[in-house]
Amino acid sequence: MQSIPVVEHHTDDVVGPLLQLANLRVWLPTRSGAAEILRGVDVEVMRREIYGLVGETGAGKSMTARALLGLLPAGVTGQFDTYRFDGVDVSNPEKLSNLLGQVKMETGVYDRAWTVCEEARELAKAEGLAREEAAALRNLG
Repeated sequence: MQSIPVVEHHTDDVVGPLLQLANLRVWLPTRSGAAEILRGVDVEVMRREIYGLVGETGAGKSMTARALLGLLPAGVTGQFDTYRFDGVDVSNPEKLSNLLGQVKMETGVYDRAWTVCEEARELAKAEGLAREEAAALRNLG
C-alpha cells in the first residue's frame, strides 16, 4: 500500500500536520490467534492537502481508513504510537468520537470508470483550486 499526497498546499501561518498517525498496527482474529494484517503504517496530512491512499486490492486501504475513524470491525484490534488531529492527541476512542461528531463529512458518488487522476481533477474543479494546482493535477497522468 502506498500513500500519495496528490496536491500540497502549505500556509505560512499554521505549522505542523493536520493529521499525524505513526506506526499503525491492526490484528484480525483467527482460529489460531491474532494475525497482524497491518504493520508500521504512517500517515501525515498537512493542512489544505488532498491526500489519497492508493494500493492493490487487499493492501489495507479500507482497514487503514477504518482504523483512522475508529470504525474497526468487531474483534479487530488496532494500536498506534501517535495519533494526533490538529495537534490534539485523539488516541483515546472517546476523544476521537467527540472529534468526529464535530466534523461534517461530504460524501460523493465516484465513477469507478474514472482513474484516480480524473477523480482528483474533478475534485479540483469542484473545490475551485488555483490554476497552478489544477496544472499539477493534469501532469499526474
